[in-house]
Amino acid sequence: MRRERITLVGMPTVIAPEAIFLVGELGLPEEKVVLLAALSSHATAQYCADAVAGSPLVEAVVERAKKHLGEAAEALPAGSVLLSPAHPRDRECLALGNTPAIAVAAAAAVFETAGQSISQRKPEILQVAESAHRTIYAGIGAEGELAAALHGGLIKVISQPDADPRIETLEPPEGLHVVVFRTGQALFSANWLSCVRQFAERYPSAYVQIIRNLLERTARFVAQLSEGDVTAAIASAGRYGHCITQLAAAVSAPSQAAPLRQAMELAKEIGGIAKTASAAHSDLGVAMFATPEAAGLFERACRPPLIPLPLDLDRSGARRVVNRARQSAEIHTPMPEIGPSSISSQAIVRGFLEDDSTDRTLSESDELCVSTPEHPSPTFFPRWR
Repeated sequence: MRRERITLVGMPTVIAPEAIFLVGELGLPEEKVVLLAALSSHATAQYCADAVAGSPLVEAVVERAKKHLGEAAEALPAGSVLLSPAHPRDRECLALGNTPAIAVAAAAAVFETAGQSISQRKPEILQVAESAHRTIYAGIGAEGELAAALHGGLIKVISQPDADPRIETLEPPEGLHVVVFRTGQALFSANWLSCVRQFAERYPSAYVQIIRNLLERTARFVAQLSEGDVTAAIASAGRYGHCITQLAAAVSAPSQAAPLRQAMELAKEIGGIAKTASAAHSDLGVAMFATPEAAGLFERACRPPLIPLPLDLDRSGARRVVNRARQSAEIHTPMPEIGPSSISSQAIVRGFLEDDSTDRTLSESDELCVSTPEHPSPTFFPRWR
């Protein structure tokens, strides 16, 4: 039976955004704080009569949502949640099959169909989605992505010893503009984290110094975003990215990072930064700018293998859509106008990035000479193979 025939007219359609990491994307155990951004790439769900769940995750979500709703779910017809097939534009974008976004969209679709508003039942929707996701993907923490799918905007995740992570929502500053891009190849090998761990065991002092820098950049980035100081926050994110580059050089990571270096140089010329963005999808990067004109320039200046994706920040989170018409996520950016505001913001970011007065260099025996964007002259790092 065709999907169109079993979709009930009037059944609510729900969307939930996928998420990407702004800092903390590699999951290093020492990083207790990470920050994610919800994107305008959505999982789309609708509860349909006589439908069969298309995946164990959807089945688990529907089962738990109905159980949680109790009597309110009795009016639902027998059926399940269907996910809309990928739109051609989505295939050009992330097309992550992002399981947290799917879990939240499916749970919200059941609630909405049972007459329970998403805006009024967010904690319960998140509880259902988390429970189902944890059951199907045991051992995979997705608290931040689930919260981003529900709330949208920026999500701060704080790890706590012997307790669930603490989740905080942050309002994205109006001046923050992100461009997600593909690099055409994985930036790090599959065993990259194990290489990092072995490097840490062999050169503990060098590793501690790199991690200290990472944590300092993360703290500054989150604080500056919270205060609305976008130009300073972007510079801190750029320095965080440079720390990751330094760590990759120290552990002799493969040379697939060339496209990322190309993106970093391009973004800096325009007045922003570019960095890695996802451990699970390691060919993704994210660039950040303080003006839409700069973000548009970066998109237009990208050349293969760099491919900018037509995405923007999603500030609304999971929600019911009025109709089934797809809304384009493409960013329409006007040609830049030369003026004091755009020039000054770009100059400020460049100034932050070029000021390395607070940066430290490593000192260890058996060194590796590395040149980084922050340090055009060679900087020495311990070499490990």
